[in-house]
Amino acid sequence: MLGPNTNLGHNSIILMIEAQALYINALIQKVRSAKCSGGSISICPKAQVAREYNAEIQARLSQSAFADPNCNSWCKSDSSINGNVVPDTGRS
Repeated sequence: MLGPNTNLGHNSIILMIEAQALYINALIQKVRSAKCSGGSISICPKAQVAREYNAEIQARLSQSAFADPNCNSWCKSDSSINGNVVPDTGRS
Protein backbone atom coordinates (compact mmCIF):
# COMPACT_ATOMS: atom_id res chain seq x y z
CA MET A 1 0.00 0.00 0.00
CA LEU A 2 1.03 3.56 -0.61
CA GLY A 3 3.47 4.36 -3.36
CA PRO A 4 4.64 7.29 -5.46
CA ASN A 5 2.61 10.47 -4.99
CA THR A 6 0.24 8.97 -2.42
CA ASN A 7 1.32 10.75 0.76
CA LEU A 8 -0.85 13.61 1.91
CA GLY A 9 0.60 16.88 3.08
CA HIS A 10 -2.76 18.16 4.23
CA ASN A 11 -4.79 15.29 5.64
CA SER A 12 -4.50 11.91 7.33
CA ILE A 13 -2.71 9.19 5.36
CA ILE A 14 -5.38 6.81 6.66
CA LEU A 15 -7.73 8.39 4.11
CA MET A 16 -5.42 7.30 1.28
CA ILE A 17 -4.85 3.82 2.72
CA GLU A 18 -8.59 3.25 3.06
CA ALA A 19 -9.17 4.29 -0.55
CA GLN A 20 -6.41 1.94 -1.72
CA ALA A 21 -7.87 -0.89 0.36
CA LEU A 22 -11.18 -0.50 -1.48
CA TYR A 23 -9.42 -0.85 -4.86
CA ILE A 24 -7.42 -3.85 -3.65
CA ASN A 25 -10.54 -5.52 -2.30
CA ALA A 26 -12.30 -5.06 -5.65
CA LEU A 27 -9.31 -6.65 -7.39
CA ILE A 28 -9.25 -9.58 -4.94
CA GLN A 29 -12.92 -10.21 -5.65
CA LYS A 30 -12.21 -10.42 -9.39
CA VAL A 31 -9.27 -12.78 -8.80
CA ARG A 32 -11.40 -15.01 -6.56
CA SER A 33 -14.22 -15.04 -9.08
CA ALA A 34 -11.87 -15.98 -11.92
CA LYS A 35 -10.27 -18.72 -9.81
CA CYS A 36 -13.66 -20.16 -8.81
CA SER A 37 -14.66 -20.41 -12.48
CA GLY A 38 -11.37 -22.11 -13.39
CA GLY A 39 -9.97 -19.03 -15.07
CA SER A 40 -7.21 -16.61 -14.30
CA ILE A 41 -6.67 -12.89 -14.40
CA SER A 42 -3.63 -10.70 -14.86
CA ILE A 43 -2.92 -7.01 -14.63
CA CYS A 44 -0.13 -5.35 -16.55
CA PRO A 45 0.01 -1.56 -16.66
CA LYS A 46 1.00 -0.11 -20.01
CA ALA A 47 4.34 1.66 -19.67
CA GLN A 48 3.29 4.59 -21.86
CA VAL A 49 0.09 5.14 -19.85
CA ALA A 50 2.08 5.10 -16.59
CA ARG A 51 4.60 7.61 -18.02
CA GLU A 52 1.80 9.91 -19.20
CA TYR A 53 0.04 9.71 -15.83
CA ASN A 54 3.25 10.54 -13.96
CA ALA A 55 3.93 13.46 -16.31
CA GLU A 56 0.42 14.78 -15.58
CA ILE A 57 0.97 14.49 -11.82
CA GLN A 58 4.34 16.25 -12.03
CA ALA A 59 2.81 19.02 -14.16
CA ARG A 60 0.08 19.58 -11.56
CA LEU A 61 2.62 19.50 -8.73
CA SER A 62 4.76 22.07 -10.55
CA GLN A 63 1.95 24.56 -9.88
CA SER A 64 1.82 23.78 -6.15
CA ALA A 65 3.54 25.34 -3.14
CA PHE A 66 5.78 22.26 -3.00
CA ALA A 67 7.40 23.35 -6.29
CA ASP A 68 8.50 26.73 -4.95
CA PRO A 69 12.32 26.90 -5.07
CA ASN A 70 12.26 28.16 -1.47
CA CYS A 71 10.45 25.03 -0.35
CA ASN A 72 13.09 22.64 0.96
CA SER A 73 10.79 19.80 1.83
CA TRP A 74 11.04 16.09 2.60
CA CYS A 75 8.78 15.47 -0.39
CA LYS A 76 11.30 16.55 -3.05
CA SER A 77 14.31 14.65 -4.32
CA ASP A 78 17.72 16.25 -4.88
CA SER A 79 16.56 16.96 -8.44
CA SER A 80 13.40 18.69 -7.10
CA ILE A 81 11.10 15.90 -8.29
CA ASN A 82 8.16 15.47 -5.96
CA GLY A 83 7.64 11.72 -5.69
CA ASN A 84 5.81 11.79 -2.39
CA VAL A 85 2.87 14.14 -2.11
CA VAL A 86 -0.40 13.64 -3.98
CA PRO A 87 -1.28 16.72 -6.07
CA ASP A 88 -4.94 16.71 -5.08
CA THR A 89 -6.99 17.79 -2.11
CA GLY A 90 -8.37 15.37 0.44
CA ARG A 91 -11.71 15.46 -1.33
CA SER A 92 -12.52 13.27 -4.33
